[in-house]
Order: sequence, then structure tokens, then C-alpha cells
Amino acid sequence: MAAGARPPVDIKSRLIKFAGFLFLWILIIVARLTWLQVLEYREWVQKAERQQQRTVEISPQRGIIYDRNGQELAMTVQVDSIFAVPSEVREENQKTTAALLAGVTGEDATGILERMQSQRNFAWVARKVDSETAARVRSLGLRGIYFQKELKRFYPKRGLAAQVLGYVGMEDTGLAGIEHQYQDQLNGAKGRVEITMDARRKWFGHIEHPPEPGSNVVLTIDEKIQYIAEKELQQAMRETQAVSGTGGIRIRDAHHIGTVTLEKAYAQSSDVGAVKMALRLGPERFYKHIQDYGFGQSTSVELPGETRGLLRKPGKWAASSIGSMAIGQEVGVTPLQVVSMMSAVANDGIYSPPRIVAGVTPPDQGYQRLEFRPQGQHRVISSYTAAIMRRLTEEVVLEGTARRAILDGYTSAGKTGTAQKIDPRTHTYSKTDYVASFVGFAPVNSAAITVAVILDSPRGLHQGGQVSAPVFNRIAAQVLAYLGVPHDVEPKYLPARRALVARAAEKDIEDAEPNAPGQTMDLGGSVIPSTGAPMAAVYPSTPTPGALGTPNPAEQPLAAPEQPQIDARGGSVVLDAGGGSTVPSLLGLSMREAVESAHKAGFELQVVGSGLAREQQPPPGSYLPSGSKIAVRFAR
Repeated sequence: MAAGARPPVDIKSRLIKFAGFLFLWILIIVARLTWLQVLEYREWVQKAERQQQRTVEISPQRGIIYDRNGQELAMTVQVDSIFAVPSEVREENQKTTAALLAGVTGEDATGILERMQSQRNFAWVARKVDSETAARVRSLGLRGIYFQKELKRFYPKRGLAAQVLGYVGMEDTGLAGIEHQYQDQLNGAKGRVEITMDARRKWFGHIEHPPEPGSNVVLTIDEKIQYIAEKELQQAMRETQAVSGTGGIRIRDAHHIGTVTLEKAYAQSSDVGAVKMALRLGPERFYKHIQDYGFGQSTSVELPGETRGLLRKPGKWAASSIGSMAIGQEVGVTPLQVVSMMSAVANDGIYSPPRIVAGVTPPDQGYQRLEFRPQGQHRVISSYTAAIMRRLTEEVVLEGTARRAILDGYTSAGKTGTAQKIDPRTHTYSKTDYVASFVGFAPVNSAAITVAVILDSPRGLHQGGQVSAPVFNRIAAQVLAYLGVPHDVEPKYLPARRALVARAAEKDIEDAEPNAPGQTMDLGGSVIPSTGAPMAAVYPSTPTPGALGTPNPAEQPLAAPEQPQIDARGGSVVLDAGGGSTVPSLLGLSMREAVESAHKAGFELQVVGSGLAREQQPPPGSYLPSGSKIAVRFAR
């Protein structure tokens, strides 16, 4: 070999080296792929899914709420929701994007920015927006901003029956009313949609599990009648400046009407007459009748949050309780209980629990007219007694405190109420704030409707007959016409009925002092048994032959009542453990105010006459043991 020549290349050796390198490279690749595809497969799949996919729950089609005639009161519609893919929005542009979106959607810009910065692949911007807002956001052409169809609850009648229907939250969960009470039936089952991003960073979705729609609910209310009632109530609230259109019912005495028949006592809302009737019944029978009418217990109406009202058992009554309860004190009732009670009178003495839901229908069947059969009906008074009560309540309208409830072409009946509210500052009955009420039905002998109108804290005129009865009149007239109820008053009697309304001065329809028909009212002879509690009690005067044509007890000398005697037993002296108090001045007070004042001081009351307190024994300033009696003469 010549000097300086290169040695011959060993081609075979090179091929072997290359093959070894190639094999080692393939082995490394296979090992790496095995590591990634086998050992770390699940982890990388999860990372890919987090980057490329997102599962979003889809709300089901919520059931429709219908009125009794199939009118839709609550339904569900499709709307746009706006979301962002933060990874597609440049970091330096996120603040500007959030500000632009906030200006259109009304959302908080800081909140949008925080959601975009805390998420990489999905962040809500605004959910369930209206079509105008969605169009404005689309016109911005912002990068990384997308739209997702969602379902939104829609109330086509707007605020009609809003307190009955309730409302739903952002996640279609019922939060009040029927929406809350029937959440499980209305809601259905949620579905799922998977949103995926392709290689070009475009988003698309497919449904994994479709949602199951909810059932429909049919109510017993009529949307047209509901509209009439709400319209007239709103007008009354504007006219009277009342706080609201709901409230409890109590009765306030105002006038002296002398000795009268049961019909007039009832028509004039006589407190004295009410006390007398309660005393004749006695605690147990009085309590039983109150319960039979549904007071003190839930009506089980299909609405959340119903209260039972306030009604104590006779064993827990004080000495004055039967008299106080007869005039509306020491009890609490709801408007629903009151209208149910009056409906029992109108319905021949049969109590029928109120119902707001007629039934539930499957989602694929839409509206179905349901035959409503109320459960739990029971008789509370005989047909004969119910007829008497209808006549008495009609007299309240024709001759008593509710003349402004007289209807053109229809007979009507009902009862007014004027309640003093508790002053939260003094914890006593207010002299300026009242609850005015009227509950009535029409026509009298074939009632089609029962209406309760209750105004809370009306200003100016505040009696039930002054402000609530006219609202009943307007509602009843429109509803009876809408229902096509035939007139039951002949045209020849209309001028006389209209004259009754025209002659009704404000003082004639105030709730005044209000036993079987034709009997006269005698306020004596009954004694309220003492329970030993230092509570005020109404003690009617001993009957004298006067009020019915014999000397008037109000003209007789007022004697100091007999006070409890010290009882010595086995050498021990039993004294009043409650101590004593100074007798307050009751002069010039109404009967109710005198009862409250005496009660507050720890004394019982012995009543003579009616009207305002003119004389009392013992005189003001005397010292008596707690639980002693004060005799008071009332007169006008």
C-alpha cells in the first residue's frame, strides 16, 4: 500500500453500527411510547380531556303551570347563555374583553375578569340573557366568546298570581310558591352535553344524556278572575295608601246601639253582642265551633309557608279569654281561613278545605281539564243554621256596615271587620293603624264566589265597610259577569237598593257595637269563671228588667264590685302572691280600651252598659290586690 493512503472502509462494520443505533433508537421510542401509552395513558387522557372537552349539565324542560282553563301561567323557553374560553383570549386583552362584556350584559366587569383568569377552558360570562343582549354581544366579535342554549323560566302574564306561582333560581330550582312546593314534579331530570375543541380550536358539542322534561301542574285559579282581583286590590291600595293587601282580622267597637235583636247586633258588628253569644256557648262549645271552621290549624293548601294562626285550647285561657276571643282578640287568623269559613256558610254549612292545585299531568300530555274533587269536606253547621247565617250576613250588607257591598242585579252577603294593629314600639294596640276587611259571597242563596278583601294600614277612612266593601263590590260585579251568573234581583228592586248605597254616610258603615232570630239582646246573667290568673275579664252586668222596657242599668247607682276575700285555712292566711296595684283611670275609654288598660294593670273588669266609660268604682288612684274587679259604667 502506498504511503499516505487511507485504509479501506469496512462497509459491513458501518452497517452493523448503523443497525445497532437504529435498533437502540427504535427501542427508546417504543419504550417511551409504552411509558406514555400504557403506564401514563390515563393521566394524559385526562389532561387532553381537560384541555379539549368540558361536560355541561343541561337543565330539563321544566313543566308548565296552567290555570284551570289551560292558560299558561309559567313555561320554559330557550335563551342564550354566554361563556368564554380564556385560553383563546390573549392575557393582555382579557381586561378589555371583560369591560366590553360587562357594558353590554350588565354583569360586574371584575367578576368576569376573575372567572376568566381562574379558568383556562371555560368561564361563564352571563347566563340566560335576552335576545337583544345576545345580539349585541355577537356584534362585538370578541375572540374566545361563545354561546350556549339554555332554558329559562318565563311567566307570560308577568306578575299575575306571582305570590302563588313563586319563582325559580338560575339553576331552575323553585324558590317560592308552586314552583317550590312542586319542585320534584316540575323539574324533571338533568341531561349532559359534552363540548369538544378540534385542532383548529373550534368548539362543538354533542349530547351524552338527554334531559327528561318535568310534569305539568294544573291550578284551580282562573287567570281572568285573578287579574280582576289584583287590579281592584291595587286600585284600593293606591286610594287608601294601604301598606299591603293582606292582613289579619279583628273587630273594633265604636258606637252605642242600645238593646237590639240578634240581626241588628250582627249587622252593626256589636262587640257586646259577640261577647254575649260566646258566653252563652261556653268555652268548650265555643272552641269546638272555632276549630270546626278550620281556625288554629293548617288548611293544607298546596303552598309553602302556611301558618296555622293562633288559637289556644280552653285549658290555657285566662278569665277574660272567651270575651276577648269573641271580639277578635287573643286569636290570629289567616285570610285563607277567613274566606274558607265564609264559604262554609255559603255552601249550606259544609266546610271545604281550600285547594290551589287541581292535579299534575304527564309532560307529554300537556293541559288536561281535571275534575276537581276536594277532600276533607265536613259539615260544621246544619242547613237550617246556614240559612239563618246567610240571612244575617245579607242584613249586614243591606242594613248594616257593608252597604257598599250591595251589587247591581245580585244579592250579596258578608261581614266587615276593623282591627287595631299592635304598635311595635309600645306593644299595645295602635290608635292609628288598622286592618280593614270584608269577606262576602254572592248570590246569597246560590253562591258562585266568595271574596275576601283585607287592607293593611289604610290612611284616612279605615273601616272595613268604608274601604274593603267597595273593593268586594267591584270584584264581585266583574267576576259574576265573566262567569255568566244569572241575576237574582228583579230590575224593579234596583232603585231601592241603589238608594241604600247612596244614603250610607261614612258614620253609618263604621264597625259599631255589634242572639236566635227575633230575640232581643240581654247582656246580663253570665259569669266568667276565674282561672286565678291576674288577667282582665269582661263581666256583664246583672240583668235588670230594664234594657227591654224596664229601668236601664246605666241609670242605676254604680256599686263597687265584691272583691276576693282573704281565705283562712287551718290557721294560715292565703294572700295574693301577685301583690297589688293602683287603680288606673278608665274614664272616657271605649270598652276595648278599658279592658286592655285594666288587664295591663292586673285587674278584671265588671261592665255595665255600653259606649264610653263614664263612671268607675273603685275610683282612680285606689289600691287593690292584683286580680280584683273594677266596675265601670259605659254610656253615650
